[in-house]
Amino acid sequence: MRRSLRWLHRLGYVCTAIVTLELLAAGALAAHFWLEDRERLYFAMERTRTHAGPLTPGKVRYRPDESDLFSTLPPIDARNGLRFAAMPSLRGPWFAYSIAVPTQTGRVKGVLNIFPRNLQTGDFGATQTIRFTMPAATGQVLLSKVSNLTKDWGGKDDRCLDGTGVAFELAMGGNVTSGSGNSACSEHYGALSLLFLKPVQGLIPMEIRPMGKGWRANSAE
Repeated sequence: MRRSLRWLHRLGYVCTAIVTLELLAAGALAAHFWLEDRERLYFAMERTRTHAGPLTPGKVRYRPDESDLFSTLPPIDARNGLRFAAMPSLRGPWFAYSIAVPTQTGRVKGVLNIFPRNLQTGDFGATQTIRFTMPAATGQVLLSKVSNLTKDWGGKDDRCLDGTGVAFELAMGGNVTSGSGNSACSEHYGALSLLFLKPVQGLIPMEIRPMGKGWRANSAE
């Protein structure tokens, strides 16, 4: 009888040890997934917040596509100017433009690049470049609106795999800020996309003219 009790006790210890190990393993797994989720959240917030300085290629918060598009534009004027890129995820064209705004009199000088894509293959064709001007006051208003919208923006848990990627650089009074996000997943970048679209929408050929924050033709997305 005593021997049987000893074996029962031993079996109980073994079962307790197994349950303890299972609980520890479950806890470790939960901690791993929690830390992994925190890391993804940090990456998303860091990537989408407004940063001091220009968009810098090679840093984790930016996609290389944005840097590639920006490289086709004139350098940003550190006193007063901006650059913007929109990259719809489907097979429509991509867009990038920049403006330099005079601090006093004169007209804004701008460059808009359109990157057409083959609807079947998604490959890019020859870049179409449109040079344009606008009143200095119009440019100043645009810079002020972008500044007000993006100043101290803390980012968003943006993990979209679809939609339209957008990026900007803004220069005012010698200070440069930048940011990137997805206009479909973020109200902030959706509003920013519409703000950037309005000044150049009429310059884009009607058949590919973007109609909404997604920078897609005939779409309000």
